[in-house]
Amino acid sequence: MSSTDAGQTTASRNPSSSAFVAVVLVAVVSSVATSLAMGALQRQDVPAAGPGVSPAPSASDPTGVRALTLQESVAAVLPAAVSIETSTALGSGVVVSPKGWILTNRHVVACETHVDVTFADGERRRASVDAIDSLTDLALVRVSGSEVRSAELGDSSVLEIGQPVAAIGNSQGYLANTVTSGVVSALSRQVYFDDEGEYRNLIQTDAAIYHGNSGGPLINLAGQIVGIDALIANSGQGVEAQALSFAIPSNLAAPIVHQVIAGQTLSRPWLGVRHVPVDADVVKRENLSVDEGALIARRVGDTGTVRPAVSPGGPAAKAGMREGDVITFLDGHPVDSDHPLDNVLADFAAGTRVTVTAVRGTQKVSFKVTLGRREEQPVGC
Repeated sequence: MSSTDAGQTTASRNPSSSAFVAVVLVAVVSSVATSLAMGALQRQDVPAAGPGVSPAPSASDPTGVRALTLQESVAAVLPAAVSIETSTALGSGVVVSPKGWILTNRHVVACETHVDVTFADGERRRASVDAIDSLTDLALVRVSGSEVRSAELGDSSVLEIGQPVAAIGNSQGYLANTVTSGVVSALSRQVYFDDEGEYRNLIQTDAAIYHGNSGGPLINLAGQIVGIDALIANSGQGVEAQALSFAIPSNLAAPIVHQVIAGQTLSRPWLGVRHVPVDADVVKRENLSVDEGALIARRVGDTGTVRPAVSPGGPAAKAGMREGDVITFLDGHPVDSDHPLDNVLADFAAGTRVTVTAVRGTQKVSFKVTLGRREEQPVGC
Protein backbone atom coordinates (compact mmCIF):
# COMPACT_ATOMS: atom_id res chain seq x y z
CA MET A 1 0.00 0.00 0.00
CA SER A 2 1.36 3.41 -0.87
CA SER A 3 1.18 6.41 1.38
CA THR A 4 -1.38 8.07 -0.82
CA ASP A 5 -4.07 5.43 -1.29
CA ALA A 6 -5.73 5.65 2.08
CA GLY A 7 -8.92 4.09 0.82
CA GLN A 8 -7.24 0.89 -0.33
CA THR A 9 -7.28 -2.02 2.09
CA THR A 10 -4.89 -4.89 2.51
CA ALA A 11 -5.60 -7.98 4.57
CA SER A 12 -3.04 -8.76 7.24
CA ARG A 13 -1.50 -12.13 7.86
CA ASN A 14 0.34 -13.03 11.03
CA PRO A 15 1.64 -16.48 11.89
CA SER A 16 2.08 -15.47 15.51
CA SER A 17 -0.69 -15.98 18.04
CA SER A 18 -0.38 -12.32 18.98
CA ALA A 19 -1.50 -11.26 15.51
CA PHE A 20 -4.96 -10.21 14.44
CA VAL A 21 -5.52 -12.73 11.67
CA ALA A 22 -9.21 -11.90 11.29
CA VAL A 23 -8.93 -8.13 10.96
CA VAL A 24 -7.87 -5.95 8.07
CA LEU A 25 -5.06 -3.44 8.61
CA VAL A 26 -4.78 -0.15 6.75
CA ALA A 27 -2.47 2.84 6.91
CA VAL A 28 -4.11 5.96 8.26
CA VAL A 29 -3.72 8.81 5.84
CA SER A 30 -6.43 11.12 4.57
CA SER A 31 -6.71 11.85 0.89
CA VAL A 32 -6.65 15.55 0.11
CA ALA A 33 -9.53 15.06 -2.28
CA THR A 34 -11.51 12.86 0.08
CA SER A 35 -10.46 13.69 3.60
CA LEU A 36 -13.27 11.60 5.01
CA ALA A 37 -12.32 8.49 3.05
CA MET A 38 -12.41 5.35 5.19
CA GLY A 39 -9.90 2.50 5.15
CA ALA A 40 -9.65 -0.88 6.81
CA LEU A 41 -6.39 -0.30 8.63
CA GLN A 42 -4.62 2.96 8.40
CA ARG A 43 -1.40 4.47 9.52
CA GLN A 44 -1.90 7.50 11.69
CA ASP A 45 -0.22 10.89 11.59
CA VAL A 46 -0.26 12.34 15.10
CA PRO A 47 1.68 15.28 16.61
CA ALA A 48 4.17 14.81 19.41
CA ALA A 49 4.29 15.88 23.01
CA GLY A 50 5.50 19.32 23.97
CA PRO A 51 8.67 20.01 25.94
CA GLY A 52 9.13 16.81 27.90
CA VAL A 53 9.32 16.51 31.65
CA SER A 54 12.42 14.71 32.92
CA PRO A 55 12.29 14.70 36.72
CA ALA A 56 14.97 12.94 38.73
CA PRO A 57 14.36 9.31 39.71
CA SER A 58 13.00 8.59 43.15
CA ALA A 59 12.65 5.50 45.30
CA SER A 60 8.99 5.21 44.35
CA ASP A 61 9.66 6.01 40.70
CA PRO A 62 12.89 4.30 39.61
CA THR A 63 12.31 5.17 35.94
CA GLY A 64 12.46 8.88 36.65
CA VAL A 65 9.19 9.50 34.79
CA ARG A 66 6.89 11.54 36.98
CA ALA A 67 3.20 11.04 36.30
CA LEU A 68 1.25 14.13 35.27
CA THR A 69 -2.45 14.53 34.78
CA LEU A 70 -3.81 13.82 31.32
CA GLN A 71 -4.45 17.53 30.85
CA GLU A 72 -0.86 18.41 31.80
CA SER A 73 0.54 15.74 29.49
CA VAL A 74 -1.52 16.90 26.54
CA ALA A 75 -0.66 20.55 27.23
CA ALA A 76 3.02 19.61 27.03
CA VAL A 77 2.49 17.99 23.63
CA LEU A 78 0.13 20.28 21.74
CA PRO A 79 2.64 23.02 20.87
CA ALA A 80 4.72 20.42 19.03
CA ALA A 81 1.81 18.93 17.10
CA VAL A 82 1.75 19.58 13.36
CA SER A 83 -0.40 18.75 10.36
CA ILE A 84 1.33 17.61 7.16
CA GLU A 85 -0.02 18.07 3.65
CA THR A 86 1.46 16.47 0.54
CA SER A 87 0.30 16.63 -3.07
CA THR A 88 -2.08 13.75 -2.45
CA ALA A 89 -2.55 13.19 1.29
CA LEU A 90 -2.99 14.73 4.72
CA GLY A 91 -1.34 13.49 7.89
CA SER A 92 0.28 14.48 11.15
CA GLY A 93 3.71 14.79 12.69
CA VAL A 94 5.57 15.87 15.80
CA VAL A 95 8.48 18.22 16.27
CA VAL A 96 11.37 16.38 17.94
CA SER A 97 14.00 19.12 17.74
CA PRO A 98 13.67 22.91 18.11
CA LYS A 99 15.83 23.14 14.97
CA GLY A 100 12.78 22.09 12.97
CA TRP A 101 13.06 18.30 12.71
CA ILE A 102 9.64 16.65 12.51
CA LEU A 103 8.98 12.93 12.94
CA THR A 104 6.14 11.40 10.92
CA ASN A 105 5.21 8.22 9.04
CA ARG A 106 7.01 7.13 5.90
CA HIS A 107 3.71 6.43 4.20
CA VAL A 108 2.65 10.03 4.74
CA VAL A 109 5.58 11.53 2.83
CA ALA A 110 6.85 8.66 0.64
CA CYS A 111 7.77 9.72 -2.91
CA GLU A 112 7.62 13.41 -1.94
CA THR A 113 10.58 15.78 -1.73
CA HIS A 114 8.74 18.64 -0.01
CA VAL A 115 5.57 18.88 2.08
CA ASP A 116 3.61 21.67 3.77
CA VAL A 117 3.55 21.77 7.56
CA THR A 118 1.00 23.62 9.69
CA PHE A 119 1.90 24.22 13.33
CA ALA A 120 -0.44 24.29 16.31
CA ASP A 121 -0.54 28.11 16.24
CA GLY A 122 -1.61 28.10 12.58
CA GLU A 123 1.78 29.01 11.09
CA ARG A 124 2.44 27.24 7.79
CA ARG A 125 5.92 26.38 6.48
CA ARG A 126 7.44 24.38 3.65
CA ALA A 127 9.46 21.35 4.76
CA SER A 128 11.96 19.12 3.00
CA VAL A 129 11.73 15.34 3.27
CA ASP A 130 15.23 14.60 4.56
CA ALA A 131 15.18 11.00 5.78
CA ILE A 132 13.15 7.87 5.01
CA ASP A 133 13.60 4.91 7.37
CA SER A 134 13.68 1.57 5.58
CA LEU A 135 13.21 -0.50 8.74
CA THR A 136 10.05 1.14 10.04
CA ASP A 137 7.23 3.28 8.72
CA LEU A 138 9.00 6.45 9.84
CA ALA A 139 10.42 9.56 8.19
CA LEU A 140 11.92 12.91 9.19
CA VAL A 141 11.10 16.21 7.52
CA ARG A 142 12.63 19.58 8.34
CA VAL A 143 11.43 23.17 8.29
CA SER A 144 13.81 26.10 8.17
CA GLY A 145 13.53 29.45 9.91
CA SER A 146 13.06 30.28 13.58
CA GLU A 147 13.14 27.60 16.25
CA VAL A 148 9.94 25.76 17.08
CA ARG A 149 8.52 24.01 20.15
CA SER A 150 9.60 20.38 20.32
CA ALA A 151 8.53 17.24 22.14
CA GLU A 152 10.52 14.68 24.08
CA LEU A 153 10.94 11.07 23.05
CA GLY A 154 10.18 8.74 25.97
CA ASP A 155 11.30 5.18 26.65
CA SER A 156 8.83 2.75 25.10
CA SER A 157 10.59 -0.24 26.68
CA VAL A 158 9.05 0.57 30.07
CA LEU A 159 5.47 0.60 28.78
CA GLU A 160 3.11 -1.79 30.53
CA ILE A 161 -0.23 -3.23 29.47
CA GLY A 162 -3.00 -1.13 30.99
CA GLN A 163 -0.86 2.01 31.17
CA PRO A 164 -2.76 5.21 30.22
CA VAL A 165 -1.79 6.86 26.92
CA ALA A 166 -3.19 9.53 24.62
CA ALA A 167 -3.01 10.20 20.89
CA ILE A 168 -2.96 13.60 19.23
CA GLY A 169 -3.46 14.18 15.54
CA ASN A 170 -5.01 15.76 12.49
CA SER A 171 -8.09 13.57 12.57
CA GLN A 172 -9.89 13.05 9.25
CA GLY A 173 -7.40 15.43 7.70
CA TYR A 174 -9.03 18.62 8.95
CA LEU A 175 -9.69 18.28 12.71
CA ALA A 176 -6.21 19.31 13.82
CA ASN A 177 -5.00 18.70 17.39
CA THR A 178 -7.67 16.13 18.20
CA VAL A 179 -6.91 14.28 21.44
CA THR A 180 -8.09 10.77 22.27
CA SER A 181 -7.13 8.68 25.27
CA GLY A 182 -6.97 5.04 26.26
CA VAL A 183 -4.54 2.46 27.53
CA VAL A 184 -1.77 0.25 26.19
CA SER A 185 -3.78 -2.80 25.13
CA ALA A 186 -0.87 -5.04 24.15
CA LEU A 187 2.80 -4.94 23.21
CA SER A 188 4.95 -6.51 20.47
CA ARG A 189 2.13 -6.87 17.97
CA GLN A 190 3.10 -7.94 14.45
CA VAL A 191 1.35 -6.77 11.28
CA TYR A 192 1.95 -7.67 7.62
CA PHE A 193 1.31 -5.82 4.37
CA ASP A 194 1.62 -7.64 1.08
CA ASP A 195 3.31 -4.72 -0.66
CA GLU A 196 5.36 -3.28 2.20
CA GLY A 197 6.38 -6.25 4.30
CA GLU A 198 6.27 -6.64 8.05
CA TYR A 199 5.72 -4.18 10.87
CA ARG A 200 6.83 -5.72 14.12
CA ASN A 201 6.84 -4.84 17.81
CA LEU A 202 3.92 -2.45 17.50
CA ILE A 203 2.12 -0.96 20.50
CA GLN A 204 -1.60 -1.76 20.49
CA THR A 205 -3.90 0.80 22.09
CA ASP A 206 -7.61 1.44 22.39
CA ALA A 207 -7.07 5.20 22.03
CA ALA A 208 -9.07 6.12 18.94
CA ILE A 209 -6.95 6.90 15.89
CA TYR A 210 -8.47 8.26 12.71
CA HIS A 211 -7.59 8.99 9.10
CA GLY A 212 -5.08 11.81 9.07
CA ASN A 213 -3.59 10.83 12.42
CA SER A 214 -0.68 9.01 10.74
CA GLY A 215 2.69 10.19 12.03
CA GLY A 216 1.35 11.73 15.21
CA PRO A 217 2.43 10.79 18.71
CA LEU A 218 1.13 8.38 21.25
CA ILE A 219 2.10 9.94 24.59
CA ASN A 220 2.41 8.82 28.19
CA LEU A 221 1.43 10.69 31.35
CA ALA A 222 4.80 12.42 31.48
CA GLY A 223 4.26 14.43 28.32
CA GLN A 224 6.60 12.17 26.34
CA ILE A 225 6.25 10.49 22.96
CA VAL A 226 6.22 6.71 23.42
CA GLY A 227 4.94 5.83 19.96
CA ILE A 228 4.13 7.15 16.50
CA ASP A 229 0.58 6.25 15.50
CA ALA A 230 0.48 4.27 12.31
CA LEU A 231 -2.40 1.80 11.88
CA ILE A 232 -5.98 1.07 12.74
CA ALA A 233 -8.00 -2.09 12.21
CA ASN A 234 -11.46 -2.95 11.04
CA SER A 235 -13.53 -6.02 10.46
CA GLY A 236 -12.80 -6.15 6.76
CA GLN A 237 -16.43 -5.23 6.07
CA GLY A 238 -15.79 -1.49 6.05
CA VAL A 239 -16.44 -1.13 9.78
CA GLU A 240 -13.53 0.49 11.59
CA ALA A 241 -12.50 -1.00 14.92
CA GLN A 242 -11.47 2.13 16.78
CA ALA A 243 -10.48 0.09 19.82
CA LEU A 244 -7.73 -1.56 17.74
CA SER A 245 -5.02 0.95 16.93
CA PHE A 246 -1.26 0.50 16.55
CA ALA A 247 1.81 2.68 17.04
CA ILE A 248 5.52 2.32 16.30
CA PRO A 249 7.52 2.32 19.58
CA SER A 250 9.59 5.43 20.29
CA ASN A 251 12.67 3.28 20.91
CA LEU A 252 12.62 2.26 17.25
CA ALA A 253 12.36 5.91 16.24
CA ALA A 254 15.07 7.24 18.57
CA PRO A 255 18.12 5.87 16.68
CA ILE A 256 17.11 7.45 13.38
CA VAL A 257 16.18 10.75 15.05
CA HIS A 258 19.57 10.98 16.74
CA GLN A 259 21.43 9.86 13.61
CA VAL A 260 19.74 12.34 11.28
CA ILE A 261 19.90 15.30 13.68
CA ALA A 262 23.62 14.59 14.15
CA GLY A 263 24.07 15.07 10.40
CA GLN A 264 24.84 11.44 9.66
CA THR A 265 23.57 9.54 6.64
CA LEU A 266 20.61 7.47 7.73
CA SER A 267 21.61 3.83 7.72
CA ARG A 268 19.81 0.74 8.99
CA PRO A 269 21.49 -2.66 9.36
CA TRP A 270 20.14 -5.58 7.34
CA LEU A 271 20.39 -9.21 8.40
CA GLY A 272 18.41 -10.59 5.48
CA VAL A 273 15.82 -12.75 7.24
CA ARG A 274 12.09 -12.70 7.80
CA HIS A 275 11.16 -13.76 11.28
CA VAL A 276 8.39 -14.39 13.76
CA PRO A 277 8.75 -13.61 17.49
CA VAL A 278 8.66 -16.88 19.41
CA ASP A 279 5.76 -17.26 21.83
CA ALA A 280 3.95 -20.24 23.38
CA ASP A 281 1.78 -20.85 20.30
CA VAL A 282 4.74 -20.69 17.92
CA VAL A 283 6.66 -23.12 20.14
CA LYS A 284 3.75 -25.58 20.05
CA ARG A 285 2.98 -25.18 16.34
CA GLU A 286 6.60 -25.46 15.20
CA ASN A 287 7.66 -27.95 17.90
CA LEU A 288 10.55 -25.72 18.93
CA SER A 289 13.09 -26.69 21.56
CA VAL A 290 13.36 -23.10 22.87
CA ASP A 291 10.66 -20.74 24.11
CA GLU A 292 12.31 -17.39 23.30
CA GLY A 293 13.90 -15.87 20.24
CA ALA A 294 13.10 -15.02 16.61
CA LEU A 295 12.07 -17.89 14.32
CA ILE A 296 13.32 -17.45 10.74
CA ALA A 297 10.23 -18.13 8.63
CA ARG A 298 8.91 -17.44 5.15
CA ARG A 299 5.82 -15.32 4.71
CA VAL A 300 2.87 -16.16 2.50
CA GLY A 301 0.86 -13.07 1.61
CA ASP A 302 -2.90 -12.99 1.35
CA THR A 303 -2.59 -12.99 -2.44
CA GLY A 304 -0.45 -16.13 -2.24
CA THR A 305 2.87 -14.36 -2.74
CA VAL A 306 5.66 -16.27 -0.99
CA ARG A 307 8.54 -14.28 0.43
CA PRO A 308 11.57 -16.36 1.41
CA ALA A 309 12.64 -16.73 5.01
CA VAL A 310 16.27 -16.01 4.12
CA SER A 311 16.95 -13.44 1.39
CA PRO A 312 19.06 -15.03 -1.37
CA GLY A 313 22.54 -13.53 -1.40
CA GLY A 314 21.88 -11.59 1.81
CA PRO A 315 24.12 -11.48 4.90
CA ALA A 316 22.35 -14.35 6.68
CA ALA A 317 22.35 -16.54 3.57
CA LYS A 318 26.09 -15.98 3.06
CA ALA A 319 26.70 -17.01 6.67
CA GLY A 320 24.75 -20.25 6.28
CA MET A 321 21.59 -19.40 8.22
CA ARG A 322 18.42 -21.29 7.26
CA GLU A 323 14.66 -21.19 7.52
CA GLY A 324 13.65 -22.73 10.87
CA ASP A 325 16.65 -21.44 12.80
CA VAL A 326 15.70 -19.60 15.99
CA ILE A 327 17.90 -16.58 16.70
CA THR A 328 18.52 -16.29 20.45
CA PHE A 329 21.47 -13.89 20.73
CA LEU A 330 23.04 -11.18 18.60
CA ASP A 331 26.63 -10.46 19.61
CA GLY A 332 25.78 -11.62 23.14
CA HIS A 333 22.60 -9.54 23.39
CA PRO A 334 19.50 -11.66 24.09
CA VAL A 335 16.70 -11.84 21.54
CA ASP A 336 13.43 -12.46 23.38
CA SER A 337 10.05 -10.91 24.15
CA ASP A 338 11.70 -8.04 26.02
CA HIS A 339 14.38 -7.57 23.36
CA PRO A 340 12.83 -8.12 19.88
CA LEU A 341 15.26 -8.77 17.05
CA ASP A 342 14.55 -5.48 15.25
CA ASN A 343 15.25 -3.50 18.41
CA VAL A 344 18.50 -5.35 19.04
CA LEU A 345 19.59 -4.93 15.42
CA ALA A 346 18.92 -1.19 15.58
CA ASP A 347 21.88 -0.79 17.96
CA PHE A 348 24.35 -1.94 15.27
CA ALA A 349 25.63 -0.09 12.23
CA ALA A 350 25.54 -1.47 8.71
CA GLY A 351 28.85 -3.17 7.94
CA THR A 352 29.35 -4.40 11.50
CA ARG A 353 30.49 -8.02 11.84
CA VAL A 354 28.44 -9.76 14.52
CA THR A 355 28.01 -13.23 15.97
CA VAL A 356 24.49 -14.60 15.63
CA THR A 357 23.65 -17.40 18.06
CA ALA A 358 20.74 -19.63 17.07
CA VAL A 359 19.12 -22.97 17.75
CA ARG A 360 18.67 -25.39 14.84
CA GLY A 361 16.47 -28.24 15.98
CA THR A 362 18.00 -29.00 19.36
CA GLN A 363 21.52 -27.87 18.50
CA LYS A 364 23.09 -24.52 19.34
CA VAL A 365 24.80 -22.97 16.32
CA SER A 366 26.58 -19.68 15.70
CA PHE A 367 27.31 -17.62 12.61
CA LYS A 368 29.64 -14.75 11.78
CA VAL A 369 27.54 -12.24 9.84
CA THR A 370 28.53 -8.92 8.30
CA LEU A 371 25.40 -6.80 8.47
CA GLY A 372 24.29 -5.25 5.22
CA ARG A 373 22.56 -1.95 4.57
CA ARG A 374 18.83 -1.77 4.04
CA GLU A 375 17.50 -0.02 0.97
CA GLU A 376 16.12 3.41 1.84
CA GLN A 377 13.76 3.95 -1.08
CA PRO A 378 10.10 3.40 -0.12
CA VAL A 379 8.15 0.71 -1.95
CA GLY A 380 6.46 2.12 -5.04
CA CYS A 381 8.76 5.13 -5.57
